[in-house]
Amino acid sequence: MTKKKQEVGKVPNLRFPEFDGEWEEKRLGDTATFINGRAYQQKELLDRGKYRVLRVGNFFSNNSWYYSDLELDENKYCDQGDLLYAWSASFGPKIWDGEKCIYHYHIWRVLPHKCILSKYLFYTLDEQTQKIKTNSSNGFALIHITKGTIESWNILVPSLPEQTQIASFLSLIDERIQCQNKIIHQLETLIQNLREKIFKQQIRFKDENGEDFPDWEVKKLGEIAKIFDGTHQTPNYVDNGIPFFSVENVTANNFTNTKYISKEVFERENKRVKIELGDILMTRIGDIGTVRYIDWEAEASFYVSLALIKQSEFYNSEYLAHYFATDKFQSELWNRTIHVAFPKKINLGEIGECLVSVPCDLEQTYIANFLTVFASKIETEKKILQLYKNQKAYLLKNMFI
Repeated sequence: MTKKKQEVGKVPNLRFPEFDGEWEEKRLGDTATFINGRAYQQKELLDRGKYRVLRVGNFFSNNSWYYSDLELDENKYCDQGDLLYAWSASFGPKIWDGEKCIYHYHIWRVLPHKCILSKYLFYTLDEQTQKIKTNSSNGFALIHITKGTIESWNILVPSLPEQTQIASFLSLIDERIQCQNKIIHQLETLIQNLREKIFKQQIRFKDENGEDFPDWEVKKLGEIAKIFDGTHQTPNYVDNGIPFFSVENVTANNFTNTKYISKEVFERENKRVKIELGDILMTRIGDIGTVRYIDWEAEASFYVSLALIKQSEFYNSEYLAHYFATDKFQSELWNRTIHVAFPKKINLGEIGECLVSVPCDLEQTYIANFLTVFASKIETEKKILQLYKNQKAYLLKNMFI
């Protein structure tokens, strides 16, 4: 693959060396036909039925399916290999890889004309969509794209052989991403199963003499740990300063891309509560119960939407962070959550009332070390996944015009 100069004209920045010449500019509506799905009333959607109904809500996932027994015109069904485009809410293209189903009104089935390959058109639509998401001031979740708008897009189309080469190359990247997602899913399933078995004491460790450890105790979290929330005042953010953590940082496990506060605001908040190595951050407003163990020296403050469980001599923080991820603890958080609030939340006092199973210090260490090996492997695989995604984003930006 060669890199072309930016000023060449209708030629991409990156191109396979066997191809030359400018690409042909076409109106998207002249390269494909966009067919709407069917609008449904809620009473027509069933828990079980003959056909699954593909909606925007499960367009990029395979959960929350509805069904229908309606017999429709063939244009209202999609089948494996069809190119689809969701034009409302979570929008974008998809090559349908499931069984025959009905697609909703907020989805188009895209029928490419002879001048363009379906897989190449998929990547063209993907690249155009990423531009809209990047440039949107309202947030892409709020955007609706009309059929007239998408048909009016101007795209540049190479020859069919070059389309084939581009689509095949990008498909390899997608296969890597899918494979990496599968690896991560398998590891996450494994660690979750191990956690459940360990914390139900179906798997037990032995001491250095091969003897059983003492029985576990059950304590309220508030009895063994001090719990704080972050600042209740939204601070004045600055361009550069001290990191300020929020729910988004914890759920994404990304503590480098943060908002910033001034040194003065940080020092004032730090007198009340300080984030230290070995502490645990837990989401408590909007998202409930996602935890991150602080395994680095963090000079930062945090918002009221997070709870900070301070490290203590009475327990191993890593052990506790793993325990928080169990179904049992998450269920207790859920039961204590105020669901009628918007956004939903759990009060600090209720977090402290949740029960924790506590083995002796040495067994806590064994458990924490064992599970952290798997957790670290997952984070490594996620970083590899992000590299693949960054590579694809770069290619989409530079292999198209």
